[in-house]
Amino acid sequence: MADQHPLTQQSGRTVPGVDDTHHVERRSIAFDDWTLVSRVEVDRFCEGCGYNLRAQSVRRDERTELLVCRCSECGRYYAANDSTTAGRAWLQRLATVFVWYWILFMIAAMVLLIVAQMATIFVSTDELIRMDRPRRNNPTAYEQFRNTILAVTAGLSLAWGFLGGFLAVVAIPHWRRWMYLALILSLPMIALGIGCLAERYGGPSSLLEKGIVYLSTFTALNMMAGLAMVWLGRPLARVLVRSLLPARIRGAMSYLWLSDGKLLPGEKALEATG
Repeated sequence: MADQHPLTQQSGRTVPGVDDTHHVERRSIAFDDWTLVSRVEVDRFCEGCGYNLRAQSVRRDERTELLVCRCSECGRYYAANDSTTAGRAWLQRLATVFVWYWILFMIAAMVLLIVAQMATIFVSTDELIRMDRPRRNNPTAYEQFRNTILAVTAGLSLAWGFLGGFLAVVAIPHWRRWMYLALILSLPMIALGIGCLAERYGGPSSLLEKGIVYLSTFTALNMMAGLAMVWLGRPLARVLVRSLLPARIRGAMSYLWLSDGKLLPGEKALEATG
């Protein structure tokens, strides 16, 4: 049995075109050496252990020309065919609708991040300018309150940057890195620009003249947080997925590994065991 082809070994039957003679001649060719054709793109569950086969490798057996996939949890082999039903067309139409909802959600999220950053830095800067005036009564309390505003505003600017960067790299996995950098740098600059225009044409105000240092500092913090998440966002997401989701349903998040050219956790285990 050790020299049998994986398909015959699993089923216990002789498959036409797959016999011991052919396997002995080319027994060194393992599943990972077969030509990678694609990956499983639907939710399909292993009959042996129930593992979700989504995103598993689909390879072509050079001897039978069959497309085969393997469960990374238990190692069972399956023919990589997928039946089509009449309801699948309607499911595809429904999926198209959800794709458009997803696009609208991403646009709305970016707009909300711009509004949140703009409101955070301009409201806080206006208050800080008022706090900078000399105080005769209890100056220590005013200084403590001013430091509290500085800390909260800096923390919120960092939080909006982290959230924007994390959302970009996790929800838009097909972008190139320079696209993430352009997005991360443009969002806080848009927030700063809109706020400055509103202050300039909204009536008499000294906020831009006296608060430019605050505005620039908070904007820079937002940018730095977002840039950090361009490199740390997907690794952090992979840690969260492996920590919070059971192995059987991680297939839906497999793009977090594939987008960075990494093997799925189950594939690593099988590769290590040979």
